[in-house]
Amino acid sequence: MNEIVLFWFRRDLRLEDNAGLWHALSSGYKVLPLFIYDKDILDRLEKDDPRMYFLGKTLRRIDLGLRPVNSSLLTFYGSPVEVFKILIAKYVVKGLYFNRDYEPEAIRRDETVKRLFESSGIPVLSYCDQVIFEKSDIIKNDGTPYTVFTPYRRKWLSLFSREKIKPFPSESLKNNFAASDRSDLIMPEHLGYRCPEFKVNDPVLDEEHIRHYEKARDYPAQNGTSFAGPHLRFGTISVREVFRRTIDVSQVFV
Repeated sequence: MNEIVLFWFRRDLRLEDNAGLWHALSSGYKVLPLFIYDKDILDRLEKDDPRMYFLGKTLRRIDLGLRPVNSSLLTFYGSPVEVFKILIAKYVVKGLYFNRDYEPEAIRRDETVKRLFESSGIPVLSYCDQVIFEKSDIIKNDGTPYTVFTPYRRKWLSLFSREKIKPFPSESLKNNFAASDRSDLIMPEHLGYRCPEFKVNDPVLDEEHIRHYEKARDYPAQNGTSFAGPHLRFGTISVREVFRRTIDVSQVFV
């Protein structure tokens, strides 16, 4: 059986400029990509939650992006720990890669998963992808966290450099995905969710739009917003890309 590493998609649902995915694809092992519908989270949602339509559409897009390299997105429903027990038993797993999540519940979940892998002697590697700086990077000189935004922002800007928004070109390493048999993609509808189709605007980050964003965003009659909110929430666009496309045009995004 071939040795592989796992990449766990969470709030980073894209194949492009994905820090953890780039590291996994650069590991020297073939990468098996997966997404887990976390039972503990989903069971609290209403069955007509509109986010589930966007999630399903995004997972299908990732799966379609993997087909040209004879790979596919593995999808599961259940407890992440139980899913990973199955995968560890089925494959020769040489590592688990994912991007860090900072919600308290997610941190507890990830610690539980980490203990499972480490008990099997399998390394777990996590990366900063959702934000530009980790929380511990932006602290006062006495080592305590900021409680007022303005001095926090000043410190943030003083530490910022172009190096922080360099892309991780994971899309250029697609041939390093593990070949896999076509599996049926689990969609939200299969889990009982009612997902009527609705329009989700693509992010609007062209120079002219960004230049007028600070004023236009306050007028609902104008299409003045960036529409980037849901894409940043689900990670369909990299926060680094947003900065690369906006920082020289307007500081309002900082």
